[in-house]
Amino acid sequence: FQEGRVEVKGLSSPSGGRNGGAFEVRTSAAGKAAERGSADFTAGAALTRDELRRAMDARRGALRRAADRAGAARLSAVALGEMGLGNTTAAAALAASLTGAEVEDVCGRGTGVGDAGLETKRAAVRDALAANAALLEGGEGGRDDEDGGGAQMPFALLALRAVGGCELAAIAGAVLECAAADDEDDAQEGRAAGG
Repeated sequence: FQEGRVEVKGLSSPSGGRNGGAFEVRTSAAGKAAERGSADFTAGAALTRDELRRAMDARRGALRRAADRAGAARLSAVALGEMGLGNTTAAAALAASLTGAEVEDVCGRGTGVGDAGLETKRAAVRDALAANAALLEGGEGGRDDEDGGGAQMPFALLALRAVGGCELAAIAGAVLECAAADDEDDAQEGRAAGG
């Protein structure tokens, strides 16, 4: 892990056999955003628009390359996860921003922090939501005025940029890549069925 990579053992080979396959996934695949880490979300957005895009695109590209190495059009199964300190805080802030839930309802002990640590974590989430209120108030199809251009951005991406961070953005990119591959499979099946 300290070398910037982790090996993930598969339950089957890429060709579907039962002999076990393995893929190496580089933990630095979120690109330059991961190298510097996310910004302090209690003072403003965790990521710039460009960092958000790069983190998401890097993981999407990593899945495409894994499928290519396996000689497949797409992967049939993908397991997602992250390792790091503070990611449950970002996840809680993201959950609160997306659902409107109370901080106390989405913010747990994570790795088992005590009462003081839990209150510090909850305060960080509250501070992050307050610091990013203007960005988050854009709502669905809201404006992201990072560069004065006021680009349209879906609310989920605004929230991810504001309080999610590069690790969660990379996971979101992987999920979107899987969904795109699934949509393509559905389209191909529809064409094959004459529809």
